[in-house]
Amino acid sequence: PVLVSDYYGRVDGRTALVPLRKGSLLSEGTFGEAVTPAEGLGDVSVGVPEGRYPEGLAAGDVVKVLFTPGNAGQGPSDGSAIGGSRPLRRGATVVAAAYVTAVRADPTGQGGVIVGIQVRDEELADSPDHGMPALAAANAVNAVSVVRLAPTHDYEQGSR
Repeated sequence: PVLVSDYYGRVDGRTALVPLRKGSLLSEGTFGEAVTPAEGLGDVSVGVPEGRYPEGLAAGDVVKVLFTPGNAGQGPSDGSAIGGSRPLRRGATVVAAAYVTAVRADPTGQGGVIVGIQVRDEELADSPDHGMPALAAANAVNAVSVVRLAPTHDYEQGSR
């Protein structure tokens, strides 16, 4: 059994990671270190199917995000669902450079990984054929690939 005083010592000074309501039960994982993206950055998670990310992908890598629709029966074969009158072409760059913050196995059991990335605000342009709208649409149809960029890539991680 966990004593209240022991639990208090583990969560004191930490931030609630989920909304809390009066009377709700607290559990491990409810509290943690607050993680806020640096100024000028946004945090996004993308599901990347098996075979569409480099081996050894890890936090700290800088990646490019591409639109890579699947074959017949595995999502759209072109970008007609993305971009409206200007559909994305297969292999189009959706995000030119993003900083990887986390990589974990996809919990659905279908292979692949969930990749947490930080993206510069400029990359999150409000345009249907690139940036956040295209990334969200490509992610929704499981049509994302990531390519690791050179460690010397000029990527600005914003300011704290």
